[in-house]
Amino acid sequence: MKAMLPFSSAGLVPAHFDRLFGDFVGRAASNLQAGPRVRLDLVETDDAYRVVAELPGVAREDLEITVADGVLTLAGEKKLAEEREGYAERVFGRFERKVRFRLPVDTERVSAEAKDGVVTIHLPKTEAVLARRIEVKG
Repeated sequence: MKAMLPFSSAGLVPAHFDRLFGDFVGRAASNLQAGPRVRLDLVETDDAYRVVAELPGVAREDLEITVADGVLTLAGEKKLAEEREGYAERVFGRFERKVRFRLPVDTERVSAEAKDGVVTIHLPKTEAVLARRIEVKG
C-alpha cells in the first residue's frame, strides 16, 4: 500500500513542502522590510498583559505607543547616528508593530517604561473581564 502524504489546504502540494516554502518566503519577506524589526515577548496574567519589546538605539522621543480597540501599536524611528561606510547590517528607519489582545484592556491604566533599549508595557485588563470570586452564603 502506498503511503499518503498530508496535503496543504490548496490540495496540490504536500503540507510539509508547503510549510517549508512558506517559512522561506516569510523569512525572505521579513528581511526586505524597510525599518528595524521589533521583537517582543507577550505575557498574560489573570489581570493584565505585559509586553516587553527590544528597541535598541531607539530614543524615547522617537517612540509612539498607542492602544485602541484592543490593539497595541508600537511605532517609531531608529535614526542613523553617524554616516556609514563599507559593509553594514544595522537597520535604520521607521517601524511599526501591532499586537491584538483577546480580552479588552483598560486604556486609562496602561503604562510603559524604557531602560537599556527594552520597553516594558503593562496593560491591565478591564474590570468587566476579570474573574471575581463569589462568596457562597448559607
